[in-house]
Amino acid sequence: MEEFTRATGESTHLARLSGFDVLFVHSVISPNPVRVHVETGVRQPANWNSTGIIFLAYRRTPKGHAREAYLAE
Repeated sequence: MEEFTRATGESTHLARLSGFDVLFVHSVISPNPVRVHVETGVRQPANWNSTGIIFLAYRRTPKGHAREAYLAE
């Protein structure tokens, strides 16, 4: 992740879907003055960030896509 951040100049985040929240497991923050900064261990509702939107769009559950289960709540 550090190498990717150096190569792109952008922040890199490792996250997982936990229920309908995104749990940020690890982050490497960009050295640029304008950057995205998320602390490790932070949980955010999946619909609050692009990472969660991608998880909801493509993750399948036993009942279908995660986005359908999310919208049903």
